[in-house]
Formats: sequence, C-alpha cells, structure tokens
Amino acid sequence: MSKSIIRFMRLFFAIILLALSLFIAYHYWFVLSVSQLRDIPTLVMSSLILYIVLQLIKRMLVKKMEWYEYSYYLGLIGVLLPFIVPGNSDWMLSLSRYGVLFLFVPPIGELILFSRKKV
Repeated sequence: MSKSIIRFMRLFFAIILLALSLFIAYHYWFVLSVSQLRDIPTLVMSSLILYIVLQLIKRMLVKKMEWYEYSYYLGLIGVLLPFIVPGNSDWMLSLSRYGVLFLFVPPIGELILFSRKKV
C-alpha cells in the first residue's frame, strides 16, 4: 500500500478508536457496582471487540510501534478485572474505572503525532 493510504487509515483508526474508548469509558464510569460491570451490555462488548480488532489491524499496517501503543493492555486489564477477581469490593470498581482510561492513550498519542506531522 502507498504511504498516503496507510497515513489515512492510521488517522481514521485513531478517530474510531477514540470514539470507541469514549463509549466504553462512559459505560464503566457510570455503573454503580461490580455486578453491573460483570453484566456488560452487548453493545459495549462489541465495541470492545471492535477496539481490539482495530488495534490488531493497525499493528499490521505500522512497522514501528510507539511506546504508547502498548498502554491499551492496561485498559484491557481494567475491563477484564471484574471477571478475573472474585468479590464485589469498591477497590475493584475504582481500579476498573481508572484502568479503562488507558484505552484513550493510543488514539490520543496517534492524534498528537498527526498534529505534529510526524506520521
């Protein structure tokens, strides 16, 4: 593929990933208990799967990954934490809420690089 097509796709993916992370974070910040975190709606789950798929496609397009690209793993840990750890404690709710914010780091980092014209 040509460099301009890859550049456009990276910008497009960054915008879509930012929108998906906003939607996922909105759900996680407005639930009231850990049991509600475990009952993820289908739309949120499909948004999360689409986020992961777009990250994987972006990794195939880009040869060199930046440091911030790996931070979304922390966001995925925040999403999966209520399913891994048993119990209904408040610290798990807080950790999931703050962990999901790491989903914002890759698209924001990508948009900053585009604004500096380094991509």
